[in-house]
Amino acid sequence: MSPSTTYTRTRTALLGATLALAVTLPAVAACGSGSSTGSGPTTPTTPAQASPTPAAPVKVTVDETEFKITLSQSSFRPGSYEFAVTNSGKFPHNVVINGPGVDKQKIPAGTPLTAGQAGAGTVTLQSGSYEIYCGVPGHKAKGMDLTIQVS
Repeated sequence: MSPSTTYTRTRTALLGATLALAVTLPAVAACGSGSSTGSGPTTPTTPAQASPTPAAPVKVTVDETEFKITLSQSSFRPGSYEFAVTNSGKFPHNVVINGPGVDKQKIPAGTPLTAGQAGAGTVTLQSGSYEIYCGVPGHKAKGMDLTIQVS
């Protein structure tokens, strides 16, 4: 075999190996990394869905005097409400809320507010009618009683 024949066969073998490698590498690269820079089909990546953040309660101020309850709003929609109660009167007072899903919840919980004190509580209101009154004995009968509609 002449040196030129050996050279030609070696060159042909190298060319064949190079072509085989050129064909194989893109296929291997496409299988491994999980990311694609080519123009082939890809699977869209979506961010993790966060659970919705609950809305903050709507603040309703409640002023109590002898013998009246005054709310800062008269229109209510279903949702969470923070009732911020101030006793502007001379006698102890509290607020009791009773209606759908709320069973005589006292605000503030525990003992009534003395003159000048304030307290708060959060209540979730559903559609329907709610009674709001002072839970101190005798005060409801003296006019510390009102009804709100939630719709």
